[in-house]
Amino acid sequence: MGFAAPENYGFAQTDQRSDIYALGVVLNCLLTGQIPGSQAEMPPVTAIQPWNQIIAQATALDPDQRYQNATEMLAALPTAVGQDNNDTIASPYVVVRFWLKIRQPVLWTLWVIYGIFCVVAFSMGFDKPSVVARFGYWLYSFMILGAPVVSHQFNRWASQQWSAKLWHRYRWWLRISESIVIFVLLGSLNPYSS
Repeated sequence: MGFAAPENYGFAQTDQRSDIYALGVVLNCLLTGQIPGSQAEMPPVTAIQPWNQIIAQATALDPDQRYQNATEMLAALPTAVGQDNNDTIASPYVVVRFWLKIRQPVLWTLWVIYGIFCVVAFSMGFDKPSVVARFGYWLYSFMILGAPVVSHQFNRWASQQWSAKLWHRYRWWLRISESIVIFVLLGSLNPYSS
């Protein structure tokens, strides 16, 4: 009692943000020396700067106001630790902070490269002598280049639509079935037919 997030008591679905809440309570206990008696009796947040801001965000009652995952909270910690210890402890986290800054441009660059590669593969199909051969080549290219991306996007969508328990139960069956479908289709297609 006292360490569990409000959603653990049936107010909402639990997820990684519930663990962030519990970690925030543990950090607060370490800094204040006070253990919460129950969920309603959390001791006051420490006054130590900047830990109080990190703990306040981690223990927000609304899960949307908390850190959304451990990586996001980890990125906030080096700033707090570095201010107290002249960046000696913060140095291992530089890579994580750097990745969080460049992640979006890197992903966009990879998508652009993937798009160019798909256009080149599609245009190579025009070299085939017949319509049937072109269609076979394009279908084969889609199975190699497009189907894994489409199935990955479907899995991401399904993981957001299903509960975490249901997703973890069926995700490997989805992965196995989509791999079987892709391999069967690849085996049945002959891209070099005329």
